Amino acid sequence: MRRILLASLAFFGVVIVVLLVFWLLQPHPRIDAETCEKIQAGMTEREVIDIIGAPAGDYGVGKGEIEIYTRGYIWKVDDPRVKNWLGQEKAIEIVFTDEGKVESRALRDVWRPYESQLDRILQMLQLKERRQRLDVEIF
Repeated sequence: MRRILLASLAFFGVVIVVLLVFWLLQPHPRIDAETCEKIQAGMTEREVIDIIGAPAGDYGVGKGEIEIYTRGYIWKVDDPRVKNWLGQEKAIEIVFTDEGKVESRALRDVWRPYESQLDRILQMLQLKERRQRLDVEIF
């Protein structure tokens, strides 16, 4: 009995260490208003990556979608010059010139199906209702 208990504790200890190492190896970008303000016109993408702490991408729980509200509509931007850094609640949207320099920046809201990893697990177990999107038209 004691041997089984020790083996179980060792197993869970290893799992915790592996998860901790995995989490530590993940990028932890700074996606907030303060970081967005540091980004200036004329900067290169490399300079933007250095400020934010990671390349453009989605760094939240579940697939995030940037929401740009205009009079009851959500606009979806599909421009190759636009790169987005999505956090859990906010996104930094950068428009680059054809020469690869920052033309403009914006801080946007992000919609996600989950508020956290715990929320994701509770929804998967059907212990919590799924988050619903706002009732607006999408263009």
